[in-house]
Amino acid sequence: MDSAAINEELICAVCRDVFVEPVTLPCGHNYCNECVNQLKKSALGTTARGRSHYTCPLCLAPCETEIELKKNVVLHNIIEKICQQQLQPGANVFCSVCKGQQRAPAEKTCVSCGESYCSLHIMPHLENKFFLQHVLVSPTAETNRLCRDHGKELELYCKTDSTPLCVYCMLPSETKHLAGHDVVKLAEARHIVKEECLDKLGNIKENLSQVQGSLQKLDETASCSKDALEKQQQGYIGFLKKVKLFIDIEEKAWEKRFSVAKLQESGLIKHKAEKLEQLQTKLQEAVSAMEKALSNQDPVTLLQANEEITLDPKTAHPQLKINNELNTVVATREQSMEEPDCESSSSWFCVLGTGAFSTGLHCWEVTVRGLPSWAVGVAYRSISRDPPDSKLGSNDKAWALSYSKSRQHFCAQHNLLMYSFSVNKTPDKIGLFLDNDSGVLSFYDADLLECLYTFYCSFKAPVYPAFCPKFEKDTEFVTEAMRVRKSILF
Repeated sequence: MDSAAINEELICAVCRDVFVEPVTLPCGHNYCNECVNQLKKSALGTTARGRSHYTCPLCLAPCETEIELKKNVVLHNIIEKICQQQLQPGANVFCSVCKGQQRAPAEKTCVSCGESYCSLHIMPHLENKFFLQHVLVSPTAETNRLCRDHGKELELYCKTDSTPLCVYCMLPSETKHLAGHDVVKLAEARHIVKEECLDKLGNIKENLSQVQGSLQKLDETASCSKDALEKQQQGYIGFLKKVKLFIDIEEKAWEKRFSVAKLQESGLIKHKAEKLEQLQTKLQEAVSAMEKALSNQDPVTLLQANEEITLDPKTAHPQLKINNELNTVVATREQSMEEPDCESSSSWFCVLGTGAFSTGLHCWEVTVRGLPSWAVGVAYRSISRDPPDSKLGSNDKAWALSYSKSRQHFCAQHNLLMYSFSVNKTPDKIGLFLDNDSGVLSFYDADLLECLYTFYCSFKAPVYPAFCPKFEKDTEFVTEAMRVRKSILF
């Protein structure tokens, strides 16, 4: 009997592996002890007259589960001796296919497959035509150092194809690496490959440096874009807040008008019809104006906030100094030379704007930071220039909001109407919102966008912006100037 047949007799019919702790059934067939235990477990559900049994996988002979099987000592010793005989130099390479605790030593190693096989599992390579071209060598674990075509140790290196070779690859019958190919020893190739790797490493580092530079530039660009977007966002938010403030002012103005109309209607029964007709006329005009304004989709045109506000030197007090751009005024101790046609006030430090407002919506801002006392508002052109009526807001031709640092309070005044109040934080910039058609004049903190006071009036003539950088005569002269500018929406 040849070795293949002997090895086949040492294989368990259940697990198809070499016997491990073999036991013998009453029928004479041998199996691994663990395989028999599995057969017993699978047969626990099968009973016959109260006695369970299982069958032999080979001859189907019944075997009682209560029988205690004996270990086949002879078969176990034979397997031990065969394994000891196979433990020779190179026998520490085991079969790659065998499973279990006792893997058989490899008899051959296939260089083409990169696997080792025992005498049983090598049979397909010896019998199957598909595997006839595979190269079989003595058992070895280092198949990567053998030539896949000849099974010999790799000793040469082809620089042309970047392929390791054995000496058989250089035979005349092997023409792949002969004509025009540069073949060197494998030891020399190590330095060549190392130099090539160093060159590639340098290129990779250079490319990596370029990529890192590009990433840094991309981060800088993203940061700049983010800052620009945040700045633009803040601009739009400020614009929307200002529009909301103007809408709130208009809403409160109309609430006041309707409230006054209701009180007048209840108090003056006799003139009810006449009053209602007048109110109806005003409401129709206001609705027409509001519908015309709402039909305009451009917020800049709606608010008319881009018109320039300039100062008229002809209306300035002799001790007021106005810059060349006509947008800044400061009170000084020295008197300026008045022009022959000067319309300036002789007592109060006031100056009017050059443009008159007779219809539409208007808004402008005045910087009052550092001024101990000031006043801003609107006035008719015919406002008195002589005391005591030349004080801004003291007559029926001007509407003004003034501030006194010494008293720490504001005062809204028109003729005999006077209202004093205080705020938590003194504004650095005062905004004015004028609705000629509705008769609304509102003062607000231009930084916090908080309404300070609103006049509800009826203008009988065009009004001019009015400015007073020194409202109280006993206050000191300061270098800070009152600056006028249009309302910035964006």
